[in-house]
Amino acid sequence: MSKLDITTQDLFLRLGATSLTRSAKADALFRRLRFDEQSQIQKSLTGAPKRMGAAEIDAAPVAKSSIHKFTP
Repeated sequence: MSKLDITTQDLFLRLGATSLTRSAKADALFRRLRFDEQSQIQKSLTGAPKRMGAAEIDAAPVAKSSIHKFTP
């Protein structure tokens, strides 16, 4: 059985017996995930910028505009 093959009952047993304990564990998990994400963003912003060569710029994907131009 993989980690993805879990029943709802097993999930509730892992999270806690009551809705309050499940809620507290979920809050702690999401708080930790937000903190990890914030620290990764902070590290990437405070580091020295990376110098890109012409080949890297040419190979970089171009963002598509969400504005559609009308052509008659």
